[in-house]
Amino acid sequence: IMTSHIHLIMGSSDDSMSNILRDLKRHSSEMLHLAIKDHPQESRREWLLWHMERAAQKTSTNASFQLWQPENHPISIILCRSSQAEM
Repeated sequence: IMTSHIHLIMGSSDDSMSNILRDLKRHSSEMLHLAIKDHPQESRREWLLWHMERAAQKTSTNASFQLWQPENHPISIILCRSSQAEM
């Protein structure tokens, strides 16, 4: 996790990556928004909430706040197993 973005390595045989990423973004943004909003000792609270509200005004998908950018940049990683690696 970096200050401006995150790198993830994830996979699933049951659900599509877009569904997993959508749910991750939704859950984490809601939880972080509540944590910032409800924590009176957060020194940047007003500033962070203002930025989240301002970002939401620029898109049609979010009503009151936005944490994540709407796009992502997935890269497939394919693992190859050799017979020697199992020895």
